[in-house]
Order: sequence, then C-alpha cells, then structure tokens
Amino acid sequence: MKTKITLILLALVFGFNRSHGQQDEECMNNLSIFSSYVKNKKYDEAYESWMKVKTKCPQFNRNIYVGGEKILDHKIKNTAGAEKLQFINDQLALFDHYNKYYASKLPLGKLQSEKGNLSYTFRKELGLSDEEIYNIFDKGYTEDLKNFKDAKALYTYFTLKVNIYEKGSKSTKDTQDLFDKYDDITDKIESEVGKASEGLNKIIQKEESGGTLTKKEGQYKRFYTQTLNAYDKISGSLDTKISELATCKVLIPLYQKDFDNNKNDTKWLQRAMNKMGQKDCTDDPMFEKLVAQKNAVQPDATTAYYLGVLN
Repeated sequence: MKTKITLILLALVFGFNRSHGQQDEECMNNLSIFSSYVKNKKYDEAYESWMKVKTKCPQFNRNIYVGGEKILDHKIKNTAGAEKLQFINDQLALFDHYNKYYASKLPLGKLQSEKGNLSYTFRKELGLSDEEIYNIFDKGYTEDLKNFKDAKALYTYFTLKVNIYEKGSKSTKDTQDLFDKYDDITDKIESEVGKASEGLNKIIQKEESGGTLTKKEGQYKRFYTQTLNAYDKISGSLDTKISELATCKVLIPLYQKDFDNNKNDTKWLQRAMNKMGQKDCTDDPMFEKLVAQKNAVQPDATTAYYLGVLN
C-alpha cells in the first residue's frame, strides 16, 4: 500500500514538474519571439506572442511590461474609435500589473504618474473629468511622494488643481489650499533639482579632471541633463499660473483671515511673507505684520532682508 501511495505521489510530482516545465518553455519561446520583434520595432508582429506570454506567465519576465508598453503605444497611435480606447485601457491595466509583479521597478508614485499622464492625454477618449484625473495623480503624490517626480506629471497635477479651483467657489480655504499645493510642488521640484545637479556635477568634475566616463556615467549625464531641463521648463509655467491668481487683492485678506491660526507656524509665515514680497505687496501693513512675527518666531536671513526693505 505504501509503495502504491509513493508511486502515485511521484507521478503527481513528475506530472506537475513536466507541466510547469512545458509552460516555462512555451513562455520562454513567446518571450523570445515578441522581444525580437520589439527590438526591430515590428510591434504588430509582436502583439500575438506578447499576449500569450502576458496571459499565461504575467510574472515570467519584466520585458513583458517594458516591451508591452512599446507595443501598446504603437497600437494606440495607429488605431481609432473603440479599438483605440481598448488599447488605452489595456495600457492602464498593464501599468497596474507591472506594479503588482515588479513594484520595485514601478513603485506607486511612478505608477500613478504614468497612469495620470496617459489618462490626461486621452481624457476625451476615456471620458474623464479634471477631478477624476487629479485623483489619479493625487494618490501617487500623497502616498508615495518620493517616487512622484516626473516633471510632466507634476505640471499636469498642478494644472488640474488650478482648473478645479477656477470652476469652484474660490473660497478662502480653497485659495489657501491652492497656494499650499503650489508651494509644496515647488519644494519638491527644488529637491529633485538639487539631487540631479549634485549627480551631474560629480560627472562633470570627472570629465574636467581628464577622466573617461563609463557607459553608465554617460547615461546618467544625459538623464540628469534632461531632468534639469524638464524641471526648468515646468517651473516657469507653474510660476505663470500662480502669478495670475496670487494678486495683492487676493493675498492680503487671505493672510489677514488666517494669521491668528498660523502665527506660530514658521512654514506658513515664510510662505506668506515670500508670496507678498514676490507680488510687491510690501507696502501693506499685513506684510510688516508677517515679517515682524516671522522674525520673532524664527529670525533668519530672509526676515533680515525684508526688515531692511521695510526700513
């Protein structure tokens, strides 16, 4: 009896391994086929074998998602109507699966940036409102700010915030929330610019000292340069958007109303003081009140400069 049970178990194990091995072999073959097509930019030819390996072995290889994105990009660009919409939705689903199986390569912040950018580009086809797309970005921004650093995503995220604000009641709370979002995104951009500048400077120093860059260093140099250019481009656009809204007529009553609740919040005081200084509201008593309070709570070079301006 024991012998029979042992033989049955061996048969089951052997059958499972054989089946699993056949599946791996099939997935490997389809992976090889579609990868070769993608490498040669034959995306239509790659589609069938890509679909097979994606469906059967979604965790088999990361190229399912890297190559798959290129295939679907091609399909989206070269189709129309219902077929195009299906490929757009397939791309959104692909991002989700990429994050599910390879979260370290596509963390939440980056995932939501990718989904938000695609959703915004095809918002008409998807029938999405500003609020719905904003929420896609907001999830990545609020839950994984570290990896929410795509320049295009940051710009679109704030643009949608402005659009929603302009369609709303424009209450004091909404206005303050909008300015806070601008300041937070500006802080994020400054942080990322600092990191990219530091990395690029190290590479440039190596070049200037006569060193030869490795292939990887050359790639990083291009990446840092592109990153800095992208941030520089959106920074000016963000400033333009907020400048149209942040007038002295808006800022003065806003800060008068919120002063008592924030008079010990150094971050709020600094931002309010800077905003009024930037908009030339320095002749209003509210500006003097902000500077004096900031100097009392946390004196620094900025408050010293503004005190000089007032004097």
